[in-house]
Amino acid sequence: MPRGENTELEEFSGDLGEEGFSISIDAVEPGADPVVLEGNATRINETRRIDRLLSDANVQVRMDGLTIDQRLAVTTSDLRSTYTAGDTVNFRLSTNYPAYIQRAEIRISEARNPGKVIAVVPVTPNGTADWQMPDTGTTDMLYSARVYDARGRYDETRSLSLSRTSRRFADPQLDGPIVAAGETEDMTRRRTIPVHGGSVTVFSDGLAPGSSVTVMGEPVPVDQNGAFLVQRILPVGDQTVRVGVGPKVIERNVEIPKDDWFYIATVDVTIGEESGDTYEIGRVAGFAKGRTASGWNLTGAVDTREGDLDVIFSDLDAREPLNLIRSIRDEDVFLTFGDDSTFIEEAPTSGKIFLKAEKDGSHVLIGDFKVAEERLSLVRSDRTLFGAQVVYESSQNLTEEGRPRLRFTGYGASPDRLVQRDVFEATGGTGYFLKRQGLLSGTSNVYVQYVDPVSGRIVQQQTLVEGRDYRINHFQGVVILTQPLSPYAGDTLLNDNTLGKYETRLVVQYEYVPTLGNVDGTSFGGRAEAWLSDNIRIGFSAQHEETGLADNKLYGADVLLRKSDLTYMNLEVAQSEGPGFGFDTSINGGFDFITMPTVGAPGTKAMAYSFDARADLSELTDGRVSGSFSAYYDYKEAGFVSADYNVANTQTAYGVAANVDLSDRASVQLEHDHYDDSTGKERDDTRVGLTFALNPMWTTEAVVLHTDRKDPLALPGLNGSRTDAALRFTYSPNDDFSAWVFGEATLERSGTLTKRDRLGFGARARVSDKMTVEGEISDGSLGTGGYANLTYDKDEQTQYYFGYRLDPERKLEDTTFFGSDGGTWVAGATSQLNDNVTIRAENTYDVYGNRPSLASTYGVTYTPSEYWVLDGGIIYGEREDPVGGDLRREGLTFSAHYTNEDITQAGISLEYHREKNNLFPAQNRETWGASGYLRYQASEEFRLLANIDTIISESNQSSFRDGRYIEGKIGLAYRPINNDRFNALFSYTYLEDLPGTDQVNIEGDLNGPRQKSHILNADVSYDLNRQFTLGAKYGYRMADVETVRGSGVFTSNTAHLGILRLDYHVVHNWDIMVEARIQKFEEANVTETGAVIGAWRHFGNNAKIGVGYQFGDVDDDLRYIDGRKEGPFLNILAKF
Repeated sequence: MPRGENTELEEFSGDLGEEGFSISIDAVEPGADPVVLEGNATRINETRRIDRLLSDANVQVRMDGLTIDQRLAVTTSDLRSTYTAGDTVNFRLSTNYPAYIQRAEIRISEARNPGKVIAVVPVTPNGTADWQMPDTGTTDMLYSARVYDARGRYDETRSLSLSRTSRRFADPQLDGPIVAAGETEDMTRRRTIPVHGGSVTVFSDGLAPGSSVTVMGEPVPVDQNGAFLVQRILPVGDQTVRVGVGPKVIERNVEIPKDDWFYIATVDVTIGEESGDTYEIGRVAGFAKGRTASGWNLTGAVDTREGDLDVIFSDLDAREPLNLIRSIRDEDVFLTFGDDSTFIEEAPTSGKIFLKAEKDGSHVLIGDFKVAEERLSLVRSDRTLFGAQVVYESSQNLTEEGRPRLRFTGYGASPDRLVQRDVFEATGGTGYFLKRQGLLSGTSNVYVQYVDPVSGRIVQQQTLVEGRDYRINHFQGVVILTQPLSPYAGDTLLNDNTLGKYETRLVVQYEYVPTLGNVDGTSFGGRAEAWLSDNIRIGFSAQHEETGLADNKLYGADVLLRKSDLTYMNLEVAQSEGPGFGFDTSINGGFDFITMPTVGAPGTKAMAYSFDARADLSELTDGRVSGSFSAYYDYKEAGFVSADYNVANTQTAYGVAANVDLSDRASVQLEHDHYDDSTGKERDDTRVGLTFALNPMWTTEAVVLHTDRKDPLALPGLNGSRTDAALRFTYSPNDDFSAWVFGEATLERSGTLTKRDRLGFGARARVSDKMTVEGEISDGSLGTGGYANLTYDKDEQTQYYFGYRLDPERKLEDTTFFGSDGGTWVAGATSQLNDNVTIRAENTYDVYGNRPSLASTYGVTYTPSEYWVLDGGIIYGEREDPVGGDLRREGLTFSAHYTNEDITQAGISLEYHREKNNLFPAQNRETWGASGYLRYQASEEFRLLANIDTIISESNQSSFRDGRYIEGKIGLAYRPINNDRFNALFSYTYLEDLPGTDQVNIEGDLNGPRQKSHILNADVSYDLNRQFTLGAKYGYRMADVETVRGSGVFTSNTAHLGILRLDYHVVHNWDIMVEARIQKFEEANVTETGAVIGAWRHFGNNAKIGVGYQFGDVDDDLRYIDGRKEGPFLNILAKF
């Protein structure tokens, strides 16, 4: 028998006496000798002595050799984001892996140009650093932290805002004193430092407030309740954890093992004979996580579920029918009688298997993974797949900046679901309705893209992080951003759009299972890249997508010459072949979608070329010239299809831009852009600008723009040439306020181009540390335009925002528009009113001619006590459209959770969604969903457990896979503590399994019986003595069954099941079991009997083999209609 985990080997502990053992317990008084209960007193184990000293000091030390969760965070020590010129800004860096960090720094950059670093401030890990706010330069900044290892690899946090103001604003409103700002957060944006070893956690909740504590030489803050917690990741080997509490210092030796494992597995195989035919069934299930001595981290899981041996491994990618229900529950709970365990997802997989082996940034994975990379390129995929993925990085061969010189990624999968890509024009709000509901959880990728409206070229892309940047409701199909998203970006002076140079898009890609038809596809691809030197990288990419209508091949190669983030050249060439997935676009937040079908055709190849270059002149000239230069070239043939592009006509775009500082007060801007396509459309824009600071408060900008446009297919007014001029004066008396007035006029024009005369003014003000107001209004030959934004961050818990925009050119190219455009209004708020209540609300009203729309989202989280958390939301949308029909969309969400320590845990999540169209009734649908759980421990011996899963959809037009599924369970477990001879389990199950056409039932059969059942079970066992255990079970099922699928004719099926079982533990290695079964069907007046007899031989602690015979055709699970096998069997069971 292996020794217990808490057993410590001791080489010598003194004379044990005649008994041969010694039993002692620690004394209650600190420092007192142990009390000997039996045997002689022995020498106290040194480790136990140290642990007793820590216990007396109310401190605990724990080591985990498997869980390594890296954390890196940075913030200002006073949690402020605004400072006046000359103020000292104190940054605090926190991390739990300082043993792997060689150096660290705070990087401060311009908010409008994050690549331009203003200052780099050295800092020690878990230390602070001071920086003085300058009195000149940009007022809006960003700061982040970088930490480097000994080989130059670095991790970096996401950027936080930092601003200079003309006056000091009030400190942030907090609910208590600031203690170790950012200590327990993880803000990591980029992670490349490999970390191995184990985590050591030192904590206490019983010290005196203000106590002096140090851990491993670092001072540790103690909160007002006398609690602290410190975690450090330490390398493999013997480590000394030094803990200081006041003047006392205690050293605890900890061994971080080279290899450490946790595993559990079972293999159950039964071979038998029935009616002359041999059957072989079995199940393999297990989980393992560990680290090898060579540094590999391994995680694996498998559960084939019971089935024939020749098929249980053939469909390892089979998916669980309840996947959609799982997505709406807040907590996965399973009805396991008497089990106090919790659920943690260590092996994410949509199939039956998961395997991941990783080391130093490289890994091999079988399971769920995302293909998406942050790199914006012509060849990329945003899919979430179940399959195999390989990533290799040359961890021992790095560039000067710590990048692996060789990197390879490859993946392959057989998807059984479809891809949906929704592209929204930003509305200025936070709420967006997706085209589909019933998303597969974990498959969403969300991006913000800034796009050139002329060429469609993506200028910049930002990846959003779920939970931090947005929330998504998979059931309702709604994305809610953390911050409002402005529709336009860039300067407003002399651009096609009066509100900004670039359009802002929100891109949401996700996957779903279609209602009808099976999806059988393949998806595979890969990328290899190599740094030939510290400045030159080459890469090759390929992907093949064959899912649904898509049959797309995409290949590409790229070369990057890089000096820094601000100076580089990138050349990329790609070829696509065949159709892709297409996408859907919406201009009003998801009320209307325009389907953009793929333009690719089978066998049709199309090329694409992209060149992008940028240079920081100060960097290239050693500071003699200040400014920047950029150039691009973009060519795409008709039929080119990728994740971001769906090119219908061959197009070419190129351009150059320069911004050169002539002096400290003057700079000149030069730009030229060209675009043409195969339809005959052609456009050239040349811009010259001059910026001059008249004095510290006044700045003037002069711009001249000449445009030549030719478009045979365009509406009147979009062909010809035009020269425009603009002048803008900006007044900035301080860092908190600026106002401007501008005028635009057409100097010369020809053809049918309309004049561009416009006058306007605007202002921006930082009213307080938390409130900013900005607006602009103008009028001219194209009509009135403008925008207004107000943002008020009252505190960390409360934000209000208001926005309005009026785009005079929005209606020009919309041939179906008539009426007047009243613009778009957005108002919203998120507020934690007190410790108990948090509310969320947003309204978007688009007054767009004959197609007005209103979208509303409301939510509230209410915590009436430390036990209860209530959360609810309302989603409402309405659109009027004489052509597409009046659409109304309504949704309700509600959840309640109750927790009373270990006594009671309960929760319920409810969802409702309805859509109605007065002209197209096929779009009408109603869907309900619910998921709940209950755990109640009446005493140490009694436990009540229950759960419910429900999903009902009354329309076959939606993407929900389950048409009608309800399963509710309630169970009672009696497991005595002091005398466990008698145990009892009672349960009731209600099952309504009514899947529609082409949907599986609970047994996983495509055309199996549909049923509605009530099932009652009672299961008891009693140990007669050490050798005999008597068990009994009674089951009752009342069901309506549709035996002919789709007939709609249900027949009653009432059954009683009785089982009597006797287990005989013969000797240490032998067990005998005899079980008798009887089942009665009332309607048919049929009684079936059965029996099982078997004997098992144990081989050690991990295996047993048994033989037996099963009589009759009676199953012990009343949910299943079909019976069990009959005849002799051989059973092999192994467990680890």
